[in-house]
Amino acid sequence: MLGLKRVLGCGTWPAWWLVGSNWPDNGEIDIIEGVNTQTADQTTLHTSFGCDQSTEGSPFTGHWASGINKLATNCWINAPGQDTNQGCSIISGDPASFGTPFNAKEGGVVALEWTGSFIRAFYWR
Repeated sequence: MLGLKRVLGCGTWPAWWLVGSNWPDNGEIDIIEGVNTQTADQTTLHTSFGCDQSTEGSPFTGHWASGINKLATNCWINAPGQDTNQGCSIISGDPASFGTPFNAKEGGVVALEWTGSFIRAFYWR
């Protein structure tokens, strides 16, 4: 369990992440991430070519982050139509899962399930 409680505002970019020894080939998982006055947590994968973020068959309560003119569902750091190193991101469906509202609710619990077949992130108030 991780406890995060701090004042967040413009110019801050707090995150909790995992990164492989050979980035990006071994990837990066941003479990908790947000910037400036963002109020919903963003979970992002940054990978080499060939990885996408599928939600088929799973309870998906957030929404896709946007790339340039399209949703950011391609995790490759050089994906066409997305910002360089954007990766694929899901924004939490809970509007108080990051920043000031997260702090006002006394935080929450974040978990990551990582198997050989999938990676899932969870958040509970």
